[in-house]
Order: sequence, then C-alpha cells, then structure tokens
Amino acid sequence: MVNIVLSFDDGRHDNYEAYKNILNPLNIPATFNITAGYVLNDIEKNDMPGPHKPMSIEEVAEMNESSICEIAGHGYTHDNTIKSLIKGVEWQRENLGYDFVGIASPHSEYDLKKLEEDIKVFRDNNVVYLRVSNDYSKLKFFKKAIRKINRNIHSGYLYYFINKDSICYNKNFILYSVPVLKNNKLHEVEKFIDIVSRTKKEATVIFMFHSILKEGSMYYEDLFSWDYKDFYDLCVFLNEMRKDKKINIIKTIDIFNQNNKKI
Repeated sequence: MVNIVLSFDDGRHDNYEAYKNILNPLNIPATFNITAGYVLNDIEKNDMPGPHKPMSIEEVAEMNESSICEIAGHGYTHDNTIKSLIKGVEWQRENLGYDFVGIASPHSEYDLKKLEEDIKVFRDNNVVYLRVSNDYSKLKFFKKAIRKINRNIHSGYLYYFINKDSICYNKNFILYSVPVLKNNKLHEVEKFIDIVSRTKKEATVIFMFHSILKEGSMYYEDLFSWDYKDFYDLCVFLNEMRKDKKINIIKTIDIFNQNNKKI
C-alpha cells in the first residue's frame, strides 16, 4: 500500500496551529522538522529560517507528547553544516527523549557529494535518514521547464510527472520529497496521490510543506506558504482515502519500522 507523509520544515508557529486545529482532530500523523536555535531564540537573525513567528518550546513539547507527531532535526541554525545538523539532533535527544532521529536538510541544499565523508558522523549520532527535496537526477532541465509551464496551467498530471522520481521505494538514508508551494493547487496534489495510489503497490510519498496560512495573514503570498483551507481539504481527502484503505498516512520515521525509543 502507498504511504503518505506530511513533512513540515522550520518549526513555524502556524505549523503548530495546523497540528492543533486540523491534524490532531483528524488523527493524521505528521513530521515536524525543527530548527532548534529558532524555537529557542538562540541564533542570529541571518541564521533563522525566516521572519515568521516560531513555535514556542511549550508547543514543541506538547507535540512531542503526541503519538501522531514526529519531531525531526532541521539544524541548530538553518544551514547544512555537519556541526549545525548534529547540534540540532543533540538538542533533540537531550530535551525530547529521542534515541534515533531524522533530519530534513535546511533549504534542501545538503551537498550529496559530502555524504560519504559525513555518513559516519550521522550514524554515530543515530541519524537514520536525511530528507531533501526533489530528485532531479533525471531530466533536470526538462522538468524545471515543465514546472514553469505548470505554474500557469496547474495540471495534476504534469505535477505528477515533475515529481514522480521523488517517490520513495526503499528505506534509503537519503529520502526525497515533493514540495507543496504557493503556486501548487489542491487538485494537483490530490491528483498526484490518486495516481500513486492506483499505480503503485508499495511506495512512500513525502510532501514537504512550510507555512500553512489563512488568506489575509502576514506572509500568505510567500512562495513557501500554502492556503489553510486547501490544507484542511487535503487532510479530509487523505482521511477518506485512508478509510477506504487506499493509502496509509505515516510519519517519516515510520518508514524504518524500528522498535526504538521515539522512532
């Protein structure tokens, strides 16, 4: 069966609101990738994910106690240095009780060429995955051209074509994800899920979100924001597909199915 993951970057306060008002009532699991220094107010402005209000430590702690939430790393500062990535997961283990952790790459800009030299550090710190953005290893420039075209026509089929290589089939350390951005319409995301659920026997799709905001909110027009009502409707759609046993909805860490503390 196809697994769907909802993955949220940075630790923005609006993510907590989406958890509290949408995900929790519908019992939909999700992964929240927290930039530790951002929620701790312990880093310089230039090292933050953006100007958005962060979650409070109390909100992170509340979500951490919920069985439907995974708290994953996203750096201590919002960058891809091994020092920042590991400092973030060290804070996570010490304060949230995790033994095994995942990381989402800030900006999805981790240099995969560095993985061979960094992998031992990741393994020594019980990091089981590193989530990045699209897999553009095939037809990179063609896909980018199609993506530009699709910003105007909003075809669900083209959205699937652009992102289909980011579908995960194995428990690899590097996990690819499908960005959901301001210019992506609800029907595009739903069509992607529909196609995958009908054509794949076993696969996982990780959808990457940033802000979930109501119309009129500050930063609503930002590229990395998505409409609150559309997100609610997407969750209702996912819930119906789950009830019909067409998909599972899981956290990123559930891909690895290990019986360890907080995994």
